[in-house]
Amino acid sequence: MEKLLLERISLRGICRVLAVSMGWLMPRLQSRWQAQGYDLPIGQLEQAQISLYAVEADEMWSFVGNKTCQQWIWLAIERRSRLVVGFYIGDRSEQSARYLWQSISPKLRAKSLFFSDDWDAYGAVIPANQHWRGKAGTPIIERLNNTLRQRCSRLVRKALSFSKSAENHYQAILFFLRHYNFEILAKQPSL
Repeated sequence: MEKLLLERISLRGICRVLAVSMGWLMPRLQSRWQAQGYDLPIGQLEQAQISLYAVEADEMWSFVGNKTCQQWIWLAIERRSRLVVGFYIGDRSEQSARYLWQSISPKLRAKSLFFSDDWDAYGAVIPANQHWRGKAGTPIIERLNNTLRQRCSRLVRKALSFSKSAENHYQAILFFLRHYNFEILAKQPSL
């Protein structure tokens, strides 16, 4: 079940593959999501002997229920390691940018140069001496956004497999991001 959740298969598709009902799948899925915790695994990234990290930040559009209920996925990724170091889902406001900023560990925030697009919310939250603006500085996070859209069926723009509840939307995205980081840490155990 967990491997199927990491592929671009709808929950109804998972039910068909496993020959189970949605009533059987959802409680197990929600139980698994709740057991995962809320922190993103970053290994020993903060303890690495690096004087300055490069962190890219971006937001991507999604929705819950219908397209008028927009949910923006705010992400921050450290360039060298490719680890997702910050995550928040909310609207596209300065307050959501602040929540993304707070989701990054204080140690990492203090030792990082942040790259973002020209969205004003970033400029209001990230200290000017740590912030570089422009799309040219965000290729890795843009690639992650593409990976999310390709691997999470609920993020495909024209699909029937959208999230029907905000909690399930959050938990599914967090599940994917945690697995994404665990895969990176498994490949690069020195982080």
